[in-house]
Amino acid sequence: MFKVGFAGTAKNTGKTTAVMYFLRQANIRKERVGLTGIGYDGEGFDHLTGLPKPRVICQGGCIIATAKGCLGRGTATYRILRDLSLYNALGQLYLLEIVSPGEIVIAGPNTRRDLQCTLDAFRQVGCELVLVDGAFGRLGPFAEVDGLILATGAARTPDIDSLVQDTRALEQIFALPVANKPKEIQGGNTITLFLEDGGVKKFKSASLLSRALVTKIARSVASAAVVFIPGAVPGELLWQLYRKVGKGFAGKTMVFSDPTKLLLSGNYKKTGIALEGFIGKGGRVVVKKRIPLLALVINPFYPLSTNNSFRKAFINYDILKQALAEVSGVPVINVKETRQNYYLDASRREVRVD
Repeated sequence: MFKVGFAGTAKNTGKTTAVMYFLRQANIRKERVGLTGIGYDGEGFDHLTGLPKPRVICQGGCIIATAKGCLGRGTATYRILRDLSLYNALGQLYLLEIVSPGEIVIAGPNTRRDLQCTLDAFRQVGCELVLVDGAFGRLGPFAEVDGLILATGAARTPDIDSLVQDTRALEQIFALPVANKPKEIQGGNTITLFLEDGGVKKFKSASLLSRALVTKIARSVASAAVVFIPGAVPGELLWQLYRKVGKGFAGKTMVFSDPTKLLLSGNYKKTGIALEGFIGKGGRVVVKKRIPLLALVINPFYPLSTNNSFRKAFINYDILKQALAEVSGVPVINVKETRQNYYLDASRREVRVD
């Protein structure tokens, strides 16, 4: 079973539209496909801008994981396959099979553990492909997926040069190699330094990088062989750590749990600068689990604020696509404009085109 997560670099970048595109492609190919979401998807309007949002539409045979509070709020008919004994703010989660096509509302598992249990349920009912619609700023559960599709575009910033810099950094983050040495794959839920003399230094109850920890780690790096940071790593703080450590990182290794931990703050450019710096000074940077970047979905739309309201605005799509395609090693797709049929190949575990 191929498990694919969808995330956006900002709100309104087209994440859910991308999910619907790949769901339609799976239906055309008559695959048994599952769908769930970490956040809340299917509402008609954006609560912030008041602009319409894409509806979630499923065809017959699609398997859905959603909460009790979402049942009956769409036009699709369904049958309940099982309850999942999992809960979110909208109630118990259920596994459904769509009987007749229509709109649905999805609010699925919002923790890594619950997503893992939900994915197991999809596997048990024979799903070949599962799509997981992410929530802005909540990427932790994506440690359970096999690959990620990122939606980006003008809603993050209308400045194309900035989007190009973001994309370069994203490519670097997702290209980080997998840890393969004993000390690199150790470490639990706290920031840990494995020292050159064989000792271990733990920063208890600390998994997230903070300003205070940046200073403490920098003071201890000279005696460390491996620095393991399991939690979220804001780009600004990683950059500060690089500035404090500098050449002192030569011959040492920094380990992160997975690439999503480097995405949570959204400051991809500072993250990219820091990674280049650590590696350029002779250090290694690795992840315990690699989550491949499968494609970039781009969107020229952004909500423009005028007179205390929002209206639709767009940047030049052709220039945007060409600029990002030049720095990306994965397909760059506008799912509303493409004349090619991209689909998720479960056997090859990649995005392919007919």
